[in-house]
Amino acid sequence: MKQCLSKLFIMMIGVLTTLIVIGCGGGGGGSASTTLPPLPNFISGSVSEADRTRVISEVTTFFKSVSTQPDAMQQVTNFMKTKPEIVATEVSKSGDAVGWFKDGVKYMVLNSASRSGTRGRVTKSLNPQPILDANSRSLPGANKAYLIHIDVANLINSTASIDPILTQRGYDTIQLAGAISDFVQIQNAGVLYINTLGSYSRDRNEEERTWFMTATQNSVSNYQLYKEDIEAGTICPVTYIVDPTAEQRTYEEGFMVSDQFLKDSGMSFSSKAIWINEVMFGAQESMIETAYSFEGLESYWSWSGEFYSTEATETTQFVFARFLGTPVEPEDDLPPFTVGEIQSDIGTTNRASGPRKMNESDLGIFSKFSGYTSNDNSDSELTMIPSIRSAVLDKAENKMEIEGFFGSESGAVTIDGSTLNVLSWTPKTVIVEAPSATKGVIVLRSLGGPSASGQLLSKRFDWEDIDFSINPGVFTLLKRESKSFTVTSTGSAVPVGSTYKWTITGEGLVNGSTTFTGPDTTVTYQAPNVEGNVVLKVEVFTASGRKLGEAFSDIGVGENRIFYFASGLTNYPNLNGEHVFADGEGFLVRGQSTDLYEFDYNWDNVNELPRVVLSLEVPANTVLAAGQTYNWTSVLGVGYSFGTTESLTEPTLTGILLSYGSEGRMTITSAIRNPDGTQRVAYQFLIGPESEPTTVGTGSILIRDVSP
Repeated sequence: MKQCLSKLFIMMIGVLTTLIVIGCGGGGGGSASTTLPPLPNFISGSVSEADRTRVISEVTTFFKSVSTQPDAMQQVTNFMKTKPEIVATEVSKSGDAVGWFKDGVKYMVLNSASRSGTRGRVTKSLNPQPILDANSRSLPGANKAYLIHIDVANLINSTASIDPILTQRGYDTIQLAGAISDFVQIQNAGVLYINTLGSYSRDRNEEERTWFMTATQNSVSNYQLYKEDIEAGTICPVTYIVDPTAEQRTYEEGFMVSDQFLKDSGMSFSSKAIWINEVMFGAQESMIETAYSFEGLESYWSWSGEFYSTEATETTQFVFARFLGTPVEPEDDLPPFTVGEIQSDIGTTNRASGPRKMNESDLGIFSKFSGYTSNDNSDSELTMIPSIRSAVLDKAENKMEIEGFFGSESGAVTIDGSTLNVLSWTPKTVIVEAPSATKGVIVLRSLGGPSASGQLLSKRFDWEDIDFSINPGVFTLLKRESKSFTVTSTGSAVPVGSTYKWTITGEGLVNGSTTFTGPDTTVTYQAPNVEGNVVLKVEVFTASGRKLGEAFSDIGVGENRIFYFASGLTNYPNLNGEHVFADGEGFLVRGQSTDLYEFDYNWDNVNELPRVVLSLEVPANTVLAAGQTYNWTSVLGVGYSFGTTESLTEPTLTGILLSYGSEGRMTITSAIRNPDGTQRVAYQFLIGPESEPTTVGTGSILIRDVSP
């Protein structure tokens, strides 16, 4: 075990901050009590075992007669004073009756009825905050998890829900009954969870200690087995109520062990280990010091005072859920949290039962559940299992960058069960060769140190390649006109801190410059004072400079232009592809019930026929305006249609047009009426299903009214 170093903790009480330095005592190392009278000098061998057994039996019998009364503990201590074998009595800070035999053996009557939530006394205690250091990030160094629940006083057992998730995530879970002999079995623990009754009182050296109820009964043989520890003051016999909520109470005589006993027990932890102690008064000075006397322990969690069992269970299950990435609420889909994130989360999340936070108890403002850290080299980014936060493709280098919180020991990385080639590994970034799949479930295996027993598995991470697009993807602008363009994405979320580099092929300005780089997903493009075609491009990069993808928007500048992209025309493959024409003429013919607009492009000047035609029929006397939308129509009536001749280059004599589809949508994006009666109109259109169109286009046209 490492030497016990002085530790600095910060206690927050209201708005006051108190600095307390905890030093190491010689044999005890706890905090000396200043509120109780000193204990007398004890005389070794002054009490026979027969007398001790008789006194404990008599006190137990008396306790049975008064246990339901509010001052039961005071009555018990008064009764103890009548016994000549007992030379000192007290009610401890945790409200338990304590008696000291002449030979210094401590005996307690546990106020276990209060552990079901009938008493509200708590002890003011330290509330240290985690010490953070971003230079060290890791996992526990072993995949062994010990779970101890002692079935006493109607405590709620959470191990049934915790065990299978730990096992699923790669832990070798060992459940122990909590006998005194079980503590030495805790070896190389990566995770330790203890749930039992706790008490807070001084030992024979007058050091305040946290005491743990064990599953070991006080029998003649057990007393003899642990006699040396009992006389040393690290184990004490105790009388307690088995189930305080039962109509017919039963009473047992058992043993409690002090935090000093745990310190000397021989139990051990792996590096970067996590200990969650669902024990009252488990965050008192001596217990915190004991916890961090163990080499390797990195994160310790416990309560400073008393709590309702239902509260503590809710908190425990919440903390494990956050550590393991399991849902607390049905809609939760969160990654496994770090120590620092959980410490923050328990202080801001309300309990289901009311306004109290997850780290608070209704038994008093000083009873808090907190996470503590071992020393100045500890960190807030410790996790119980690997925590994948993002996975993105670097499309420039054909690599995948997986970011999160991992161990120093690299393991397999798979997507849908297929192993990916690991190129580099750090506790925060893993780089693998890009998978051929565009989506799948990623699982990463890791550990905080070398181990032959296996590694820990991350929560399944659903990944999908990010696909970027610019909206609008095609557009037509008049000269010097401005328009906003927005980049959107589908698939996985864009990592926080990503930047967007906007560039132009052609003329014009984006946000007032020829290029623009920043976090903005929307920019403004201003068209030049000349006609032509412009390509607006955006490239997306992570904060570390890895390229996530790119997207384009095709912009036509000027009047009487059309740009469209056609695909899927199997009978006329020559019509597929990207097409631009700038010789448009627009006509309006008014009718009695409808008006017909015709936008004609790509003229065959020999035969004076257009090869590209967009027709729009609207209700009579409709004034075209931005935002109007019309659906595809294949017959006469309100709607639009689009078609071309069989050849976009050869002369045509018939004027017969090929219809490009059977469904679609057209939107007027701008409409200006000129003083001479003509109209300047810009529009967008698509043909086919909106989710997968076969043709998309944009255009502008100057329209003349040619009605008879």
